[in-house]
Amino acid sequence: MTDDDKLLSISGIQHFVYCRRQWALIHIEQQWEENVLTVSGELMHQNAHDSRSTEKRGNLLVSRGMAVTSRALGLTGVCDVVEFHKSDEGALLHGQEGYYRIVPQIGLLYTEIENINTQIRSYSELIAANQEELDTAEAKLAELNEKN
Repeated sequence: MTDDDKLLSISGIQHFVYCRRQWALIHIEQQWEENVLTVSGELMHQNAHDSRSTEKRGNLLVSRGMAVTSRALGLTGVCDVVEFHKSDEGALLHGQEGYYRIVPQIGLLYTEIENINTQIRSYSELIAANQEELDTAEAKLAELNEKN
């Protein structure tokens, strides 16, 4: 086992914080099944991990799918979107002129959460509509059973 094998996965920590059962299924039991929600989330999220995609607009540099590792913290993973703003108080970035500071993308997280909530509401409405159809079918079946 190498030292890198001992690093915790950032995505694993996110899974653990979100749902310990989900974390156990994915990271211990290594069981994962795609469903409508996971596929939909993957489609919404597909551009976030394109590590070949870096865009520069004026004093703004946006990097996607940026691999990060901290042996000091014992962590490794991939950041979806990292924004750098040109600033005298920043750090030098390889291949870029000047200094940049990192700006957290909390707003993107809230947007993703709202998208997921919208999907959940849609699925809940779909389930409710199907439940009404199921209730109607069960009532008709009970009616037929009473006649026979």
